[in-house]
Amino acid sequence: MIKMIIADDETVIIRGIRKLLDWQGLGIEIVGEYTDGKLALEGILALKPDIALLDISMPGLSGIQVLKELRDQNEKTNVIFISGFQDFEYAKDAVRFGAKDYLLKPIIREELLTALERCAPLNSTKEPLFSMEKDYSALLGMEENCYVTMVAVPLLAGKEGQIRRLIQFSLIGELEEWLNEEGRGIQFEKEGNTVVILKGMDRAEALSYVTEMETCLFEKAGVHVCFLAAGLTDSLSHVREQYDLCLAYRDLPFFAHSLKQYVFDLPLREEDEEKAMEELMKTRQEMRELLLSQKKEDYQKAYQRLCRRILRSCAYSRENACYYFCSTLRLLGEMLKEARIEFDELDVKNLLEAGRRLESFEQMTKMFENSFLQLFEKVQKKAASSERKEIDLAAEYIESHYMEPLTLEIMAGVVHMNSYYFSSYFKKNMGINFKDYLGQVRLRHALPLLVSTDLTTYEIAREVGFADPRAFSDLFQKNYGEKPSAYRRRIRKKQ
Repeated sequence: MIKMIIADDETVIIRGIRKLLDWQGLGIEIVGEYTDGKLALEGILALKPDIALLDISMPGLSGIQVLKELRDQNEKTNVIFISGFQDFEYAKDAVRFGAKDYLLKPIIREELLTALERCAPLNSTKEPLFSMEKDYSALLGMEENCYVTMVAVPLLAGKEGQIRRLIQFSLIGELEEWLNEEGRGIQFEKEGNTVVILKGMDRAEALSYVTEMETCLFEKAGVHVCFLAAGLTDSLSHVREQYDLCLAYRDLPFFAHSLKQYVFDLPLREEDEEKAMEELMKTRQEMRELLLSQKKEDYQKAYQRLCRRILRSCAYSRENACYYFCSTLRLLGEMLKEARIEFDELDVKNLLEAGRRLESFEQMTKMFENSFLQLFEKVQKKAASSERKEIDLAAEYIESHYMEPLTLEIMAGVVHMNSYYFSSYFKKNMGINFKDYLGQVRLRHALPLLVSTDLTTYEIAREVGFADPRAFSDLFQKNYGEKPSAYRRRIRKKQ
């Protein structure tokens, strides 16, 4: 039996995990349960389990600290982290420290099984891929042969009920007919998956063949079929391994329409994760700026860029994609709090649950687009409800304190905003940026001093708030077409 311990500071989570799977049927014995990280470490060192299912945030020791201690002591226990939304990015990084996998709460049965399989072969996956109910003779008949294993997934997002079942039945029938006519392989059902095995082709030929087949299936049924094509093998005994590789990429069909690709050569080449994350963070910053400046069209375009960045960054994991959307919303929400804009707290749990029920990345982008637009509208309503009051307060304060060293930070404090939001807000409502407006107010107050006093230009500049007399002179000439001294002479000459 495979030995496993579970550690989570919430006993309800431990009970839920116990009920999630038939552990005995999988060949797993749960030998310990802990609600404290320190006790979990002691249990692992004493019991030597094969697998440790650890919450990443626990009292005593965190999951990361437990993992590091195990590695320091050269313990071979495989660690799977479970985490809440707030720790999910941390859990993903923990894989670099040697964790086998990470799961986001609430835990999904299929994802837990996949994670466990990465740690040890389970009883449930040892059954033969081929059953006696299917004729596999089409795969034989050659002294030397090679096989390419695929899983075919009809993309039926948006189809419901009986129509969905009819389309799926039709596609499977068309697929089987195609293979029988060509005599190039077989198709059968396994564990709810449609498995295709092609024979007598090298890898490139098999991919070309199935691409042509996918095109023909689409022309007949109007529905795309996603093919996950694993490696080439010269023995049917290795087909099970290739099938398992396909299952490891079970989320790929979710992204197929957005990638505009329906045949995938597995394993996929990994993206440059660091570069993809840099681009994602850059787009998040753009959305922050556009949200505050209330440029709706540009904000919507930035959202489309965000979707493309998430597609590149999520490692084709539905869970990862959902997390990146949620974490971006939370980032924008925190920025609105800084700007003192009230909004309903983000319900991460419901968003994650809704994301898991979706059937395509396109559906996910549309669902989250509504949430991003709601944030935009919150800022818009805030501006509409209080903009006159606050802009009048700002204008009055400038009029009374123009001779002082006013800054964006000071003005933002006056109207209880953060400085970046105040800058965008001021320009939107006044049609001019704060610095230029302040300069014009100071010039307006300088005019009577030039006409009715004998103060020097230097003294007048200081009187109205210019720290640099040259800046006063240059701005005066830019606005009135002449230097302050020339203006004074001309006006006095007329008088």
